[in-house]
Amino acid sequence: MLPTTNRLQLRTGRSQRRIDAPPETMDPSPLTRLAQIAAWLVKGLLFLLLLGLAIKNSDAVTLRYYLGLEWRAPMALMLFVFFVAGALMGLLAMLSPWVRQRSEIRRLRAELVQGPARDATDA
Repeated sequence: MLPTTNRLQLRTGRSQRRIDAPPETMDPSPLTRLAQIAAWLVKGLLFLLLLGLAIKNSDAVTLRYYLGLEWRAPMALMLFVFFVAGALMGLLAMLSPWVRQRSEIRRLRAELVQGPARDATDA
């Protein structure tokens, strides 16, 4: 007879692990499904509201640079460009700590597998 638990496959970094999961975690309850549908409805409503805002504010605005340069574009496009530029700058600022943390995690995992590094005075 087959066991009552299902296999759930987790991906962690480069390796894959299999764990036993109870059947109730594999099939969401109706309440969970209702919450997911409500979340998608809220996201859709927010998208439609922002789309309407973009359409209503489609007038061209002028961004003046130094040396007499200027850029004329719809306000929605300009806001979108500056939002994306800000998000990219945030990701770039986060890159250095992220790389540092990844290397520390790699070092700590290796230390966990091999045991703590012994000092020359301990021997």
